[in-house]
Amino acid sequence: MGYVHCQRLKNKEFVLDFTTSFRYLNPGARMYAGKGIISQIDREVQRQGAKRAFIVMSPTVNRETDLLEKIKRSLGDLYGGVYDGANRETLIPTVDAGVDAARDAAADVIIAVGGGSAVCTARAITIMLAEDGSYQDLSTKHIDGKGLTSPRLIQPKLPNILILTTPTTAADRAGVAVRDNKRPFRLELYDPKVRPQAIFLDEDALLTAPASLFLDTSAHTLAGLIKRFVKPKNNGFNFADIRQALELSIVYMPQLIQNPADPTPRIQLGLAALLANRAEDAPNVDTDRDGNAFYLQLCFHYEHVGMGMSRTALLGSEMRRLGNNITDGKMRLLQVFESLGQDVQGKDCSEVIADFLGSLGLPTRLQELGIPESDFQLLAEEEAAEPSVDAGPDRMRDVGELIEVLKEAW
Repeated sequence: MGYVHCQRLKNKEFVLDFTTSFRYLNPGARMYAGKGIISQIDREVQRQGAKRAFIVMSPTVNRETDLLEKIKRSLGDLYGGVYDGANRETLIPTVDAGVDAARDAAADVIIAVGGGSAVCTARAITIMLAEDGSYQDLSTKHIDGKGLTSPRLIQPKLPNILILTTPTTAADRAGVAVRDNKRPFRLELYDPKVRPQAIFLDEDALLTAPASLFLDTSAHTLAGLIKRFVKPKNNGFNFADIRQALELSIVYMPQLIQNPADPTPRIQLGLAALLANRAEDAPNVDTDRDGNAFYLQLCFHYEHVGMGMSRTALLGSEMRRLGNNITDGKMRLLQVFESLGQDVQGKDCSEVIADFLGSLGLPTRLQELGIPESDFQLLAEEEAAEPSVDAGPDRMRDVGELIEVLKEAW
């Protein structure tokens, strides 16, 4: 274990506890950022040796933006078709329809256009196009005492390319979760071959998303960054990613609200999400993972609740449950906020976080989301029965304890 001494507020010293035992993945996706870079999508398709580029997007992106026409103009004869059924839960019937459409189009490369919904739907289509077997057979299993066990998905996969319209920490992943209509509702498919070959942060594409949606997806990034930043035993690589992404988020989320038509905050927040993605994909040990992933239940059960607002509403109670394990981490976080011009004098870490989130109009309590206490029993039961890849070995399974967690966050 290595230790780096840093200065605490008021010149008191704290120890930055870096682990020297870790795995850090640096994926090889090519990154494009700037104005008009969608015009280069044809080059990336040609780089893959593909001739039938198949686009996956949501109905909203297809109906309310001109992105499809821009991409078609760039692709020319390389355009092979579109499926616009992506939705935020990546429902199995949605994926199946996309698989049929991609197969009918003889697709040889998949282009996801949108945010997390399009990215995850396209990734699931890529897997199911290639593999035989049911979703249940191909999914990761959660075995008590043994952790996660994933079957090897050995078939070659089509290359995929991402054109993002919102920040998403799901961009460069080795798998995807789909939603079934029977328990276990959430099924996770793992295959490193589905990582994207290229990611585009095009100014005009990012400006198509409403500022409120962009803020919510950025809030999802920020909440995850705060939890990772304060925890001990980061390594030098992923801590650098977390720190940089955290600073980008703190600086540019207010600018997004102040200047929603300015592409600069959107590109910077997109970069923050990609850095957070890389950091989250490099856990040191299983205990890096969260105990529970309640925010997923909230997003599924309440259509008006975005993933970002669900995470910020839960963040305060989650930080309190981490207790004394993150004392130095909270001091480091205060230092970051102070260095970026936030008022931290006379406040503890929870107050600074709540003030910052409140200044952005983001919720810090479940009651602000309109979640009724009468739903706690159902939410707790679903969470007890629904482990996810985000859940760690300290995950709570007792319904009574989970209800208390919700009460604390309410």
